[in-house]
Amino acid sequence: ALPIAPAEGKELDPPEAARTRPTTPKRAPRPAASGGPEAPPGVPAEDPLIAETRRLREVHEALRRGAPERALSLLDAADAGGQELREERAAARVVALCALGKTAEGRAAMLELLRKSPGSPYSGRVRAACEEK
Repeated sequence: ALPIAPAEGKELDPPEAARTRPTTPKRAPRPAASGGPEAPPGVPAEDPLIAETRRLREVHEALRRGAPERALSLLDAADAGGQELREERAAARVVALCALGKTAEGRAAMLELLRKSPGSPYSGRVRAACEEK
């Protein structure tokens, strides 16, 4: 909006609320997630679950592109992250290992996943990934 000039001979006085309004933010900034890199000042830390989901999406994209070695590299980096999606990461690792022809290692990872999560919704997928090789 364009400023409105005061009438000749009159000065504009800021409203009382503008002169007394506190300058501190209403909410304190979120602290950076522990165990991760420190967020720059004034930038909220990324939610750990969102970060983990983003990394897992990159893993799945690498698998779709036929780049299982890239998927494993991303999984190695992601394993240091949160634990909310560890079952999903474990299943993706099995698929990547078997896609690389590392069938023995893939089957061992599959058995470990199924031991830890016997009712895993990924059981069919990981079994199929290693049976095809």
